[in-house]
Amino acid sequence: MLNDRLTFRGRPTVPAALWSLSAPESADTIRQVETSSAAIDHIGIGVPDLAAAKRYYDDFVAIVGFAEWFPADEHQFNYGPEGATGTQIFFYRADEPGAYSRRGTGLQHLAFVVRERSVVRRASQWAAERGSEVVHPPRAFPEYGEHAYATYFLDPHGIMLEVVCHAAEVDDGMA
Repeated sequence: MLNDRLTFRGRPTVPAALWSLSAPESADTIRQVETSSAAIDHIGIGVPDLAAAKRYYDDFVAIVGFAEWFPADEHQFNYGPEGATGTQIFFYRADEPGAYSRRGTGLQHLAFVVRERSVVRRASQWAAERGSEVVHPPRAFPEYGEHAYATYFLDPHGIMLEVVCHAAEVDDGMA
């Protein structure tokens, strides 16, 4: 349900007013915005090929509404919600590369919530065009909510990405 707050399963997530904020100037600006007492500030992920990951994610994050917040260097890069506060994702060069498995202990997948189902379809098409393995093409996942619609695919390092929309399909008159 969308109203003055974006909600998921009846719980508010990000106040709608935050969607229109400019990208923060610094980490201090981010922390000055009121948040709930329980929030994840950022997630850090080690990858064996930082340059390859950056090329992949620079294109992907534009589809799901994220943008680079801080300058990248030879050790890391990051993204956060474009024009809003929220959880950031940092990618770090893995100093001890090893085999990654989403089926082992550790990160299983990253999920990006979007406002429209068309973005879910666009992300899946983008991934397929780049040779990413599409684990689940776009479809309804009613077990995750009445309007849950998602796609899942693997990035170049095998990390599973989910793009999900919790809004009903909008008839745009183009059908």
